[in-house]
Amino acid sequence: MNLWAPADDHVEPPDAPAGGSTASVGDPVAAVDLDRFLAASPGPAVIYDVDSLQVLAANYPAATCYGYSYEQLTGMGILELFTARDAEVVRRWLPTRSTVIQSTGPWSLHDPDGHAFQAMITSRLAQYRGRRSALAVPEPVPTSPVARSGQ
Repeated sequence: MNLWAPADDHVEPPDAPAGGSTASVGDPVAAVDLDRFLAASPGPAVIYDVDSLQVLAANYPAATCYGYSYEQLTGMGILELFTARDAEVVRRWLPTRSTVIQSTGPWSLHDPDGHAFQAMITSRLAQYRGRRSALAVPEPVPTSPVARSGQ
């Protein structure tokens, strides 16, 4: 299951709202079983609602990488994973997002104890359980002090 493969949906959908885009219901990713993807992914992956920014689902490697339990992680907003400075930048940037697949960073994230680490984040707009969502896959920067990621 390759969510990153080139497809016709790499262009702005014609019915996308001003200031951002989302994969339409007819987008090939809308039919992908993201729960199965999360279970099969060996690396951290998080799905969040693009409107509320609430974390909807995550896999075990994401919980391990960020240092939270699954319950804690899925009870948070995606911005709570970023340091205060980067959370503000991300909060302003997300509504302007104009591509379906995007790789950005490095971003400063932190664990529950406040220890910061850097990560590049690749994200993919999708539908998840009927909600406009994004799949975010963080890749800790090698010089980052995070050791929990197992990488």
